[in-house]
Amino acid sequence: MLESISEFSPKSSYVSADLQNEEDIKALFEKIEKEYKTLDVLVNNAGRTFNVDLNMLNEESLLQDIKTNLIS
Repeated sequence: MLESISEFSPKSSYVSADLQNEEDIKALFEKIEKEYKTLDVLVNNAGRTFNVDLNMLNEESLLQDIKTNLIS
């Protein structure tokens, strides 16, 4: 995908980060600031779901979904 994007924007790059990990988030934005000064576009493709009946969900799995899907 980066090759396709680079045709239109040669300075494009990608960075993989765990957006549930505060240190990864800080490192991500430090890299952006150091290399580019500003962020023009951010694509966050984090998301997860459990394919179970609602009565099978427990608090831990529900909180993990919320953390991944809303906070990340």
